[in-house]
Amino acid sequence: MTFSKVLLALDSCRAAWFPLIIWGVLVLFVLALLLALEDGLKRLAKLHRVPCNHCRYHTGNPYLRCPVRPMEAFSESALTCGDYEPTPSPPPWRVWDTLRQRFKGDRPHPQYQPAHRR
Repeated sequence: MTFSKVLLALDSCRAAWFPLIIWGVLVLFVLALLLALEDGLKRLAKLHRVPCNHCRYHTGNPYLRCPVRPMEAFSESALTCGDYEPTPSPPPWRVWDTLRQRFKGDRPHPQYQPAHRR
């Protein structure tokens, strides 16, 4: 067997394996992408369970979110916060008073006006 025949055999062998190698790399890339997406979704679901938004000490200020534990606010370590106290919900009549004050200047809907005013 001459050297040119060996090179020709290697060249044909390389041509047959090259598309398979490309497809293998592509499949591994897509698999890594899907695993990273799954890991990100798990982390996001865990962070959505952080109770800081409903805590009594939450200030709503982007510079100081929690005066009690500022370094742990809205992080994974806040899941086990010992200082968490839920914000008390206002009684229903306070909610209606707030809504009435907010829309005090608006004209009422014609359907809800008394009959003598129509």
